[in-house]
Amino acid sequence: MAQRAGRDDVVVLMSGTSTWEAGSFIPPELIPELERLPGIVRVEGELAISKELTSSGSARLPPEGNGKIGRTVSARGVTPAAFRMRRNFHIVNGRAFDSGKHEMIVGRALSEQHSVHEGDQVRFGRMEFQVVGIFENPGGTAGMEVWMDKDVYETLWMRPATAGPQPPESFDYASTIWMKVDGAVGRRQLSEALAARPTQKMKSARIRAISEREFFAEQSKNLIERAGKAAIAVGLVMGLGALFGAINTMYAAVAHRAREIATLRALGFQAFPVAVSVMAGALALSLGGALVGGGVAGAL
Repeated sequence: MAQRAGRDDVVVLMSGTSTWEAGSFIPPELIPELERLPGIVRVEGELAISKELTSSGSARLPPEGNGKIGRTVSARGVTPAAFRMRRNFHIVNGRAFDSGKHEMIVGRALSEQHSVHEGDQVRFGRMEFQVVGIFENPGGTAGMEVWMDKDVYETLWMRPATAGPQPPESFDYASTIWMKVDGAVGRRQLSEALAARPTQKMKSARIRAISEREFFAEQSKNLIERAGKAAIAVGLVMGLGALFGAINTMYAAVAHRAREIATLRALGFQAFPVAVSVMAGALALSLGGALVGGGVAGAL
């Protein structure tokens, strides 16, 4: 599913070794250099680039009941370029947030799962944001996020945490940079140019470029592994339970037919043929039940 969700003509730039965007931070002074990398597509004269800020558990949803605390979810600061970067992105209810305002849009999956609707208030930092729209991004992970204006996100979340003097206004923070490239050729050009910049700042930031398809696959890898291990453990337990259940059923069937078996033995039948007849009957019933169950499952 994760591999089908991504595209090969969209590249995600991340720093460090984390597979999660919240663990990535691209130094602002490197962004102008990264924007000059070759292979990036231009749309209507502008580079197809989306600089985004992400943090996990930074937004708190409205409480779902009296006396309860709302759940925390991931928040993403974006510009309108992020809407164009995602395939099949669209607003299904309401509208997009206005630049510079304390407004949010919420993923459809998040809205349905936690009953967040247009007009609700979501807390981010110390401020309340109004939900002005619900968006859908089929095949992506953004459906469980809240999105807001990147400049507002940066002002409330990033700049207060900056130690020392305030950075210049030209600094453009980003957790990740999403770029649309000119197919496989553009992706190769970008990766080669990125590897050919052995500056100390670039080495320290450990900037890497991965396709959107690989990005989603990396994010889901740990979840798939844990789910696989859990499935194996549950399967083993269920298998043992089914084995003991079958043994108990067999014992019950033999006990129920004790008089019949004794009669057959009294008539001169040997123990082996009697045992074979009992096992053959049990196997025939099991096969019939398996066929009926498989047929019902296949029809459903």
